[in-house]
Amino acid sequence: MNSIRQNKGFSMAEVLAVSFIFLVVAGIVYTLFKNSQVLFNVGEERVHLQTKLRVAMDFIKDELRQADSSSIIILNDGAVINFTISAGVGGGSVVWSQPINYSIDETTGNLIRSQGGINMVLAENITALNFTLTEQRIVDVLLTGSIDSVAFRVKIRKEDAL
Repeated sequence: MNSIRQNKGFSMAEVLAVSFIFLVVAGIVYTLFKNSQVLFNVGEERVHLQTKLRVAMDFIKDELRQADSSSIIILNDGAVINFTISAGVGGGSVVWSQPINYSIDETTGNLIRSQGGINMVLAENITALNFTLTEQRIVDVLLTGSIDSVAFRVKIRKEDAL
């Protein structure tokens, strides 16, 4: 007797094998996607922090360049700086601003600029701030964030430059 056997469909072993291969490929794709998403978020955070550090650096540089060198006071082992800048000329003499203060708020990690009771947050996630005044009227500044840091030097003008 010749019986004709007709195959209609896949066997259970074939379906399980294809399902397993599909799950492995889907798991690899998912892992790659999650890893690239994490890397993108870290990169985005780094760019954001670097931008904030550079804005803060420019702000500090601009004001320190205008500072009265005799008014610069560095406190707390270099973590805080106070100084005044020229606010203009009145009655033939220089009018100095209220003291400006740069420091880190230890509870929030924010870089704060204070003047006359008004606080302005310049950058977040700051882990260290250090000011050093050299004898050559140069202020070295190290501003460290959670991911990156910037270091810069500011030459203070001569007292008689006004």
